[in-house]
Amino acid sequence: MTSKFSTLGWMVFFAVAAFALYLVKYQVQDIKDEVNTLEAKVQQERQSISLLRAEWSYLNHPERLESLATQYLDLQMFSPDIVRQWHDVPMKSQAVAAIDVKP
Repeated sequence: MTSKFSTLGWMVFFAVAAFALYLVKYQVQDIKDEVNTLEAKVQQERQSISLLRAEWSYLNHPERLESLATQYLDLQMFSPDIVRQWHDVPMKSQAVAAIDVKP
């Protein structure tokens, strides 16, 4: 009688173990699919970053920036005659008095 219960017990044990392995197998497959999806997204982001770096390099090319600056900015060359001494800058009270505004 004990051998029948022992055999039945082992059969139940192996059935439960097989079912547990079945569940673990599909959980592992789901995790592998998720990892593959994330790796694909990482690769896509790396390609995007590479493209953005190339674009940034192009946009910051000195010759391009120089042509845009001359086209859109009214910049003048620096000349020594525009340099002023510190005492030439009017103080706030002098500037207000010069405009004749009462504080």
